[in-house]
Amino acid sequence: MHWFWFALAAPALFALSNQIDKFLLHHKVEKDTHSVARLIIYSSFIGMIATPIILLFGVEPFAGISGLQIAIMTLVGIFGMTSLWFYFHALEKDDASIVTTLYQTIPVIQLILGYFFLSEQLSRMQLVGFFVILIGAVLILLDTTALRAKKIQIKKGIIFMMLASSVMYALSSLLYKWVVIDSVFGAAMFWEYIGATLFGLALCAVSPVYRREVRAIFRVENHTLLLFNFFNELLTVIGMLSIRYASIFVPVALATIIGGIQPVFVVLYGWIFTKFAPKFITENITRDHMIQKAAAVVVIIIGIVIISV
Repeated sequence: MHWFWFALAAPALFALSNQIDKFLLHHKVEKDTHSVARLIIYSSFIGMIATPIILLFGVEPFAGISGLQIAIMTLVGIFGMTSLWFYFHALEKDDASIVTTLYQTIPVIQLILGYFFLSEQLSRMQLVGFFVILIGAVLILLDTTALRAKKIQIKKGIIFMMLASSVMYALSSLLYKWVVIDSVFGAAMFWEYIGATLFGLALCAVSPVYRREVRAIFRVENHTLLLFNFFNELLTVIGMLSIRYASIFVPVALATIIGGIQPVFVVLYGWIFTKFAPKFITENITRDHMIQKAAAVVVIIIGIVIISV
């Protein structure tokens, strides 16, 4: 059962990373109107550091991978950063516990893409799971204030941002799987980071806002922000390694189910930080909102279990 603790560590670490994202958006750069731009630059330029490290481990970027696969893996990096761009904008507008719960629509989108592009068949139970997850997503997006006034109001802006983020993430995962099956893992990873870096460079080329954020990186007062971002990336990497290690010992479907409890950790961290460290994170933890979040998380986890069985 040692695999279980590795599988459980992944959603716990990812959830902590989500809360740190929220902290960076609203505290470390709260006087900066371009906080999303700065975090995107930090995240995309991680590739500048990662690519030489990969080469130091002896990876040959052109060995065991075709020109088409290189182009696709570069797109994977670009799609991943595009997903992150939408996610940061959504996170800027609402609690991390609400925004990250909507990421659980990714399995639904992945199965739909697999049906259309990989000719994968969808079972009746998977279709049931789709609808259950969508019900949970709608539930967490309902405006409880409007409901008390007997009006049905959904946070449409958050829906658009997180659906766009989930679609881009699902696309990147689909392409990644297609390439890595037939190529060298290290070379594929190298070109994915190249794509992420190119995304940041393209933003800098077209937007003066992003160019200002690049210059801001080298200011002394921003070094703490840089360290927070590196720590955040480290959490994500450890989480990814944990879930991949667990997948060696159990079916991927089981690891997916355990990963689906990430929103539980996000809600829990949000409550703990708001109660005991409000200067770090503050979320809406009123009774009505906590019941709404808990109900939505339970419904979505049930949907993930149905899809994965």
